[in-house]
Parts: sequence; structure tokens; C-alpha cells
Amino acid sequence: MPPAAVGRAPGPSPTSPAAAPRPPLALAGSPYEIGREHGRLLGGEIGAFLADRHARVNLLRRTPLHGRALTRRVRPFLEQIERHLPDVAEELHGLAAGAAIPIESATLLQVRRELIGYVPFPSGECSTLAQARPGRGPFIAQTIDLNGGVSSLGALLRVEQRTARGAPDYVMYTLSGLLGFAGMNDAGVAVGINLVLAGRWRPGIPPYLLVRHLLNQTSVEACIDELARLPRSSSRALTLCDAHRVVTVEMTVDQHRVLEGGPMLHTNHFLHPDLVPADRMNPFSRRSSRDRLQLLRERLPATDTDAPAEVFGLLADHSLYPVGICAHADGNVRREETVAALLMEPAMGVFHAVLGQPCTAPVTRVQLPRAAARSARPHPIGAPPLAALPPSSASNR
Repeated sequence: MPPAAVGRAPGPSPTSPAAAPRPPLALAGSPYEIGREHGRLLGGEIGAFLADRHARVNLLRRTPLHGRALTRRVRPFLEQIERHLPDVAEELHGLAAGAAIPIESATLLQVRRELIGYVPFPSGECSTLAQARPGRGPFIAQTIDLNGGVSSLGALLRVEQRTARGAPDYVMYTLSGLLGFAGMNDAGVAVGINLVLAGRWRPGIPPYLLVRHLLNQTSVEACIDELARLPRSSSRALTLCDAHRVVTVEMTVDQHRVLEGGPMLHTNHFLHPDLVPADRMNPFSRRSSRDRLQLLRERLPATDTDAPAEVFGLLADHSLYPVGICAHADGNVRREETVAALLMEPAMGVFHAVLGQPCTAPVTRVQLPRAAARSARPHPIGAPPLAALPPSSASNR
């Protein structure tokens, strides 16, 4: 059954429950084989998406890109990916082969947000909450809010990696043809993502592929080290957890800061005092972001985070409509809308996902077998939940 929506008035008109979502796609093999199977299974919709104004980039950009100009913009990103993340590059080349598209087109799908650039977004973006819990381990929950009418492209991937290094298996929400978005692995690491705006974006590793790479790591510490090592193409906030830590890493292209302590709540403005001056969010969107953050702070203490239905009920909140936690674009493809909602419990090996808006769509539950076996044994848990710390209490790195 769909989670109960709260804060219904005011809000969008009630809609009929969404159709049953497509089941998770099972992928296995080497990076190239995983990418090739992804492309083969979803090649039809990948091709159709690319044919629609270059994956709707030109729908959302201020000035369209075509032909050689588009290729010139994409190639430097591919060079960075190949130089710094060879395994991800192999998966990307496999995607191109499986979907029968040029490698530049496969790369475009990874860097759509960078190509679209800074544009006004009146309805806000993702909202994220994360917390340690005695007994069940930490969780990360979030909405996925995107413009461009991409809800139908949402997919769950359940991936078994067969590599010489024994990389973890993982489950992830993403869009067709996009190699990373938000997910968790069977080593107990989960990664959520929020858009923040700062700095001059540039060719580098796009944040969605940073997420894909972080799902190969086995600890928050290793994830932070990788974020410090890699050249980033754009600004984001990544919320990370393992059995010991729950943190948010706020990033510009050349700086990163770690927020840690108590529940980690994030929307779309910078919280760390070192990065607040760099924030380029427009005033309307910043107000929406602050209102959503305050709502999370108020509602979280009364939410039973051991009960997925209650967590999804919070993510289905409409009390700030039209810029609330569960956002509705009302047919305007240039406005963000909630296209998915996630609850990741990596210590339990359980990934809950709503493909669509959490006020109407059903929940899909995916189990990672090796993580589930580990969760049956005692495992260390982070500190008990604390009151949210002010930004000045954040740690730097």
C-alpha cells in the first residue's frame, strides 16, 4: 500500500495510486558487463530520451547545444572519468555498447546537470534525513526531486560486482542510462545526494558518478578520502553512513567540509559556515530549502524511524505545497517534482524505494543477501541520536 500522505491541505489534488513499478533490474559481472547489460535492457528508453532534445538538456538550458558544440562540451568530462575512475569508465563504455549509442551520448547522460547549468528552480530539490539508531543501525532517507519530466525513467538496479578486488554488491535508484544517483552497498555504506549551488562548474567527475564510485568503498572515512582526491565537476552535498558514522559532505568544485553530530538533515542550501558565503541559490529557492529543513527538524522527533511507513509519511508531506517535501510540478516540465523517495538501511541490507511520488506510489523493498546475513550478527552502532547541532559545531576536513 502507498504510504499515508500527511499535511494534505493545502496540496495537490488527490490522484489515483500509481501503477505497480517495474521490478529492480538484476545486473552482474565486470564493470563493462554491468554497463552493457544496463544499456541492453534499457536501450529503447535511453535512445528515446537522447532523441528528445539531447536528453531534454535543450529543454532546460538557456541556450541550446547541438552537434560539434555539444561534443566539445562532453569530451572533457569523458577524459576526466577515464583518467580518474577507470572502472567507472569501463562501465560507461559498456553502457554505450549495450544501448548502441556513441560514447559521447553515454557521457552526456552522466553530465546532464552540468550541461544544464545554473537555472532557476522554483519548486526546490531533494530533502534528506539520516540518523543512527540503536539496534537497527543508521538510515538515510530522501526524496529525489528533478525537473524535465523524468519520473518514468526511474529504475532500481541490484548489482553483483565480479571483480578481482571483490568490490561490494549494491542497490541503487537511478535514471535509465545514468550510472549513479543514490544507493547503498552490502559493506554497510549508503550515499544520499542533494543539489547545492556554488562556484564555477567545470569538467571533472560528475557527482552522480562520485556516488557510483563511493558504492565501491567500505567506510565513510574511505568515501571522504576519495571525495578529497577526485576532481569534481559541480557542487553537491552527499550524506554518507556506515556502521560507525553518519555525516554530510558539502562540496564545491574545490572545497569540501564535513558536517557530523546528531541527526543529519539537509535540503539545498549550504550549512557549513565556511561554505555559506559561496551559496548561489536564488532567494525563492533558498526560502523553500530553509522551510523544508525546518519542517524536517520539527517532524523528525515524532517520527518512528524504525517504521518505514512513518518515514515515507514524512517524505510525503504537502504542508509547504507547492514547494514541499513531496513536490508536484502540476504538468510544468521545467519545475522540479518528486520522482522518487528512498529509505536505505545498510546495516540491515534493506533498501526501500518509491518510484514516483510517495503520496501515491507503492513501496518496493530490495534485500542485499550478504548484508542481511551480516545484520543477524551483532554490529557496532553509532552514537545514540542527539539534538541537531548548529552549523558552528560541524567538523572540518
